Parts: sequence; structure tokens; C-alpha cells
Amino acid sequence: DKDEKAAQQRQKDEEKAKREKEQDELVEAVMAATKSGRGAFYAVLGLTPEASGADVKKSYKTRCLRLHPDKCRHERAGEAFRALSHAYDTLKCPEGRAEYDKRDAARAAAASPSAAKGTTVSIPAGQCVTIVTNRDRRLEHLNGL
Repeated sequence: DKDEKAAQQRQKDEEKAKREKEQDELVEAVMAATKSGRGAFYAVLGLTPEASGADVKKSYKTRCLRLHPDKCRHERAGEAFRALSHAYDTLKCPEGRAEYDKRDAARAAAASPSAAKGTTVSIPAGQCVTIVTNRDRRLEHLNGL
């Protein structure tokens, strides 16, 4: 009887360790996704922009259960949970999702190195122009081009 109880306890401990490892990996994945740039909200939810509204809701509910700070003991669980909630609040309705996709595409286009390379601007001689590049946030002052 003692051996059986010990075996059951070991099994419970192994399951708990496995669950905590999965939660830790999920928290780290969500936190990494928040910094991923384009499509970050989709990445936080573990989805692609092609996902349906039902997929967004399902992923949110599943991840919420695993990331809620009352269930997940990871030190950044609260932060990951807030990021997940913010992503869902934005993507849950078609209007918010369309606006996010529009802004996300504009940010990606502005940050694209190819977008800046192909741009030619004519500036009259004697004029001073300041160009702000999104790529590296440097200011370049051009005078008299």
C-alpha cells in the first residue's frame, strides 16, 4: 500500500513538473512574441493573420487557462497574461482586427529596408532637409542637394 501511494505521488509530481515546464515555455513564447514585430498580436495568440475569429477566441481561452497568474507560477505570468488579453481585445472584433492589420502593414512597410532604398526625392539647391529613418532612428541632415 505504501509503494502504491509513493508511486501515485511520484506520478503527480512528474505531471506537475511537466505542467510547470509547459507553462514556463508558454510564458517565454508569449513574451518573445510581444517583441516579434510584424504580426505580434497573432504570435502572442499562437496564430497567423489568416486565422478565423473562432480560432482567435479558442486560442485566447486555451492560453488564458494556462497563463492566468492564479494558475501559472512563472514570475512573468501576469505580464504574459496582460499581453494575451491585449492581443485578444484588439483582434476579437473585425473592426479592431482590420485596424490592427492596417497599422501593422504600414509599420512593416516603413521599417522595410527596401522601402527606403527605392525612394528618390528631389530637393531644390540651397534647401535644408531633415530625414528621419525608421530603420536605425538616426537623423541625417542634407544640405543643398
